[in-house]
Amino acid sequence: MDNWPELVKFLRTIPSLASLCEDEMERLRPYLRQRTLEKGENVYHQGQGTDYLYFIRQGRIKVSQTANGRNVIVGFYGTSELLGCCGLVGDVCYPCCAQAIEKATVVFISREEFDRLLSNVPTVAAKLLSQMVRRLREAHCKMKSLALEPVEERVIAVLLELGEKFGDEQDGKVTLPAHITREQISEMAGTTIETTSRVITKLRQAGLVDCPNRCTILDSELLGNIVEKPGVRQM
Repeated sequence: MDNWPELVKFLRTIPSLASLCEDEMERLRPYLRQRTLEKGENVYHQGQGTDYLYFIRQGRIKVSQTANGRNVIVGFYGTSELLGCCGLVGDVCYPCCAQAIEKATVVFISREEFDRLLSNVPTVAAKLLSQMVRRLREAHCKMKSLALEPVEERVIAVLLELGEKFGDEQDGKVTLPAHITREQISEMAGTTIETTSRVITKLRQAGLVDCPNRCTILDSELLGNIVEKPGVRQM
């Protein structure tokens, strides 16, 4: 692969690979591939065989799942995050679809080769397991939220999550990327665009967000209090 030193520098930003020594990295080198995706292009499809594990080198990827004709966004992922790790714990098909929401680059390795790496370098397995447990915990919390929490809190939680992960913070205000649409927010919150728009309108009237084009969180702390202590809602 071209420009190996730069690729190694990137791989060391991935927690599960950061501890690999130079020899271990070099053994990994022949099995790594790189792919550039245009906006809207799929990394993999729901139901496709779990042939590869992916590391996001650049750009943002949307992971979503379709069930009973309804699309739910599982999350948005960016630089140094993993995709397709479900295949390492027994799944033979990807349960979700992964799609680039902007031009992106992924580095990938076959499932078989990565299995060998896990066997030969136990520290990689331990750190990868930690990342996967965190993903599972996030998925559990999301399912709990969709089942139990009021829609206002779910929309607020999505705004805070996106702001923390991808927002541009200036002067205490956090602006979400332009490509994040109300439709995507509603799919992450498990509700309709109309309901999401009503919630955002209430938040704007309360002086907590501003959404002329891109959504800007004006008071993250107060929004966080609403989610953690729903009794203090002031909408």
